[in-house]
Amino acid sequence: MKTYNKTFLKSSFTFDVDKEKHMIQGVKIPDDLFFAIYFSVRVNVMEGWEPTAHDIEKLVARVQQPDPVLDEEINNLWPK
Repeated sequence: MKTYNKTFLKSSFTFDVDKEKHMIQGVKIPDDLFFAIYFSVRVNVMEGWEPTAHDIEKLVARVQQPDPVLDEEINNLWPK
């Protein structure tokens, strides 16, 4: 299990990832979704996001059950 501590930013946040058990922040991610979610979360952590276990749970639920209304609202933010 690897943990990454962003000490260079003087933060107590730890990005807790267990690639063997497919867990992020202690949350078990379905095998077929793990790497897609892991890379997405990892990039955002590098940008400063400090996700909690609850954030990861919400993300997994959102990936598993998309909200077409919210997706449309997001898509409408950018001109076509």
